[in-house]
Amino acid sequence: MGDNPSQKQEEGAWKRFWTGRAAGREHEFRDPGMASVLQGHWDHVLGEAYAGKSRISLIDLACGEGEVLRLAARAAEQHSDLEVSAVASDIAPDAVRLAVSHPGVFTPLPLVANGASLPLADASFDLVVSQYGLEYAGTSAFREAGRIVGPGGRFHALVHCAGGAVAQSCQPVAELLETVIGSGMLASLSEFAIT
Repeated sequence: MGDNPSQKQEEGAWKRFWTGRAAGREHEFRDPGMASVLQGHWDHVLGEAYAGKSRISLIDLACGEGEVLRLAARAAEQHSDLEVSAVASDIAPDAVRLAVSHPGVFTPLPLVANGASLPLADASFDLVVSQYGLEYAGTSAFREAGRIVGPGGRFHALVHCAGGAVAQSCQPVAELLETVIGSGMLASLSEFAIT
């Protein structure tokens, strides 16, 4: 997100979204089957990244409340000789606060930053991850993620895609919202006071 007014609006919206949220609230309505699939996916990715390593540096971009970091810490428990240095990065300070608040085999360092312009050196991480967030920072966020991956390192992101499973499952709700907004009903309701 740069100097574009709509990008600034979106940046503010994400900060408001995370302000004052409690841990565990982001995914409270997630289907248990999907949670299991995501956990299995990250267990595989992290297991491959950790294999044969004695130390690894990782960063979770657009980390939200730190779900992937918690899975990374849990996976690290299986590698007793592995030293992990981790960073939780998000544009929203309250998201970063949540992400670093879970004790585990490592405690991520907090970094409040825009994924599209990270204040990090080139090739600074062995593993760069993101789950359903980095795409909101725009295409330059993916260039930034690639820039901070070190030689032999990995970048792995799960993203929402137009026409993908998440978009398809949300389509009925989006259509309903469009209908409600288009009807002018919300404007009419603002004229009424609830006492």
